Amino acid sequence: MKLGARFGLLSLSLLMACSHAPRAPQDGAKAVLPAPMPTPRLVEKVQIPSRIVGEKPLEGYWIAGQGQGPKPAVVLLHGRGGLYGAGVLPEGAGSEARVWDRVTARHRAWADFWWARGYAVLLVDSFSSRGFPRGFALGSHAQRPATVSEMRVRPRDAWAGFRWLAARSAEVDSRRIALQGWSNGGTAVFYTTSDQGLRQEGAMPDVHSRAVASGRAFRAVIALYPGCPSSLAKAGFRSPVPTLVMIPTNDVEVSSERCLAMVESAHAKGEPVSHRLYVGAEHGFDSPDAETQARPQNETARRLAFESAERFLLRWMN
Repeated sequence: MKLGARFGLLSLSLLMACSHAPRAPQDGAKAVLPAPMPTPRLVEKVQIPSRIVGEKPLEGYWIAGQGQGPKPAVVLLHGRGGLYGAGVLPEGAGSEARVWDRVTARHRAWADFWWARGYAVLLVDSFSSRGFPRGFALGSHAQRPATVSEMRVRPRDAWAGFRWLAARSAEVDSRRIALQGWSNGGTAVFYTTSDQGLRQEGAMPDVHSRAVASGRAFRAVIALYPGCPSSLAKAGFRSPVPTLVMIPTNDVEVSSERCLAMVESAHAKGEPVSHRLYVGAEHGFDSPDAETQARPQNETARRLAFESAERFLLRWMN
């Protein structure tokens, strides 16, 4: 049965009822969408050393946390459209055209959201330095080169971002670094913090708490409408890292059914994996553009996604 039929009778007020997440602390303040605000004053385009031997540095955007002293931080991984959105940049555009104002409104909204709540933010660009600044079109997965694989390469980019942040000890608390990814970047999140991904980076799964305490591993991760490869779903997702997965039921780009089954199975086996199911919402529901938000289910899902993300990190990053 399709998810839309399975859950179509649920009211929008029950969109969050399908989560297994532990209840977050009650702090008396309700999370809200980021209010329109100017670009944070401390946005800096940076070079991030790649974890792939022989590669030139990755591009990224660094937004320092507010105030003095080490802050918690979030690494953001874009989807298959890239940091700027598929087709947004002019053909043949060089680095000079890749500027903050051309980063998609979705990514800038989330960066502003976390920054306004006291986090430092690092947006990692997996595509530009590898020759694909314009990202990839819908349905192009089979034609994408192995150099941007969400299973093997982009997890290394996530760890490159982590290590870049951890090295800034005066500004970042390396024991409180989270990871968030969308779509293709959400898939990369799974492979970054899977048992195998942790072993590869020297943060063994059985001692993850010690790796976090010593500033060597992500504290928590969030994946929005990720692709859940059948190979990963069949093998079973295993990770000691608290994981929140946001799944829209009307997703025509990736399989919501397979993702839901995978995260429910992981939770049933004791993995710290929770999910939010958004009935009737579409892939990319959190994009703030008028066309996307004209659909009530997307508008509601977007609001709830910001609330859930904030509460999730409040629970696990403190």
